[in-house]
Amino acid sequence: MFRFSTGLSLYGGNENDKGYLIYENMSEHDSLFTNSDFFQKHISSVGKRKWDVKLKGVLRSTQKPLEESVFNLFTKDLDLFNPRNVHPAFEFGFKNEIKRLFPKVKSSIVKKYEDFITFLSEDFGLEQELSADAVLKVYSDDIGPCLLVTLNNSYILPPELPTLYYAPKEWRIITWWINNYFSGPYPDDSHEEIIKLLKGSKFYWDKLEINDQFKNEKTEGLVYFMITKFIIIYEAWMYQDHGSIQAKSLEYFINLVQNKGHRPWRSLY
Repeated sequence: MFRFSTGLSLYGGNENDKGYLIYENMSEHDSLFTNSDFFQKHISSVGKRKWDVKLKGVLRSTQKPLEESVFNLFTKDLDLFNPRNVHPAFEFGFKNEIKRLFPKVKSSIVKKYEDFITFLSEDFGLEQELSADAVLKVYSDDIGPCLLVTLNNSYILPPELPTLYYAPKEWRIITWWINNYFSGPYPDDSHEEIIKLLKGSKFYWDKLEINDQFKNEKTEGLVYFMITKFIIIYEAWMYQDHGSIQAKSLEYFINLVQNKGHRPWRSLY
């Protein structure tokens, strides 16, 4: 099952030589329909929709990492949409993102996150990302393999997507890289094979390679902000049925970067 940043959940399978997808936890009014030619709605109830694939074949979720060429095809599809709003960070600021994405998180973690955003702004110029001169493109907080499915080995958009916004163009590729390649931070007591793979790092970027255009402090600060969102979305999913809780992975990441001097992005230079 996938859970998107908006709370929308998705799972699926195959039966009688055809695939299906089931969405739940959000009403139809909160979901964005792709008008896909590949699906037809079969069952609809409060907070739950089932979509059947029209064609015979095998429907699968995607497995990361995907080739970069898939990103180019994916963003062409995204650019066919016309979101109503710019990303909430433009209206409410970076510091509000944790409350938007994880309302149940403890107030003490909110304070640490807000201090981390101040650190990123002072040391990496993060607030410059909210410039009115930024080139805006269609964006989702969930850009990555989970926003695609494969039908008979071809990548297609699923019938519903979480909310889309306009955001700076570079947000798309960085969010894609994080969701497609990144994992971490790993604790000290990780499995021995993982420790060997990490080679002393707490983070793993798989096969990602970047060009010189992205080897700068401005991009680095944006990456660390995007990683916090990546962790927040995951922890909001893991602890959605709990009360006010402590986001341990987020706190661990913030401590490594802000206080311990870890710079995972620079390992790609």
